[in-house]
Amino acid sequence: MRCHLMGICGSGMSGLAEWLNHLGHEVEGCDRSLAADSTEGGIRRMPGHGPEHVRGVDVLVHSAAVPLDHPEIAAARAASVKVLRRSEMLAELASAHDVIAVAGAHGKSTTSAMTGWALQQAGLDPTVLVGAEVPGWRSGFRPGGRLAVIEADEYDRAFLRLPHLHAAVTSFDLEHLECYGSPEALRSAFETFLELAAPGGGVVVPVEDEQLARWASRIGRRVLTAGPGGAYDCVPVRPDGWGERYSLGDITGRLGIPGLQNLRNAATSLALLRLAGLVPGDAAGMLESFPGAARRLERLGSRGGML
Repeated sequence: MRCHLMGICGSGMSGLAEWLNHLGHEVEGCDRSLAADSTEGGIRRMPGHGPEHVRGVDVLVHSAAVPLDHPEIAAARAASVKVLRRSEMLAELASAHDVIAVAGAHGKSTTSAMTGWALQQAGLDPTVLVGAEVPGWRSGFRPGGRLAVIEADEYDRAFLRLPHLHAAVTSFDLEHLECYGSPEALRSAFETFLELAAPGGGVVVPVEDEQLARWASRIGRRVLTAGPGGAYDCVPVRPDGWGERYSLGDITGRLGIPGLQNLRNAATSLALLRLAGLVPGDAAGMLESFPGAARRLERLGSRGGML
């Protein structure tokens, strides 16, 4: 299948392109940020947008930010090319996996990457798709087996299309109201996302907002809370170089990246790892080597003694 991705350089599209390429599809795409045509890793990337890009294409994938009357989409429809939103293509790819989906206003990229990293360290060979580059993977995509960790985007209700076994909401905040229209509609979407966890699955919610899981709990999904005072709470002990020492019950752990926000991310990740079958002590050990995610408290170096 020949796949064309509009906005292929975006954090969400680039990983999706790699996933499709890994599956053996012919993948190309375009982006207005590109200055010249290039091919890397078997994926062709073209500058700008234009109707000519869809010639010979089997499927065109676009983000929700692209207007449906865009000339490139119009040309695809006129040529009977299958047109999918990114969330629809992602749902097709995810349907063959047992998905751990991570949503939330803040921390979802890091939490998804942490969870995938720990599962990798545990030898479970996860497929991972996050919206940030992870050192060691060289991108936001890691090819793997049936178990998958996927960052779930709430924009345009995209996360409601993603089939999942377990789910987490890292945090809830009033954003994307241009899509939802009201805080109540946004909140209802997050509640529905958690409720859609498959039978036998579980959900993780911020301890401050446990009611997000009220519908998931009502239909028998296991509910874990993360954050200060929750069932999973990485209590800071002291900074440790570039990282943090923390306690989780009777477990003492170390995170290789700094800050209270990352301890909060780790708490959500450890809860998800418990749902995936890892005991907390083992899971905490697997997180110690997590290198962080690009552009999120990323350590670039030092000069003149200054970080």
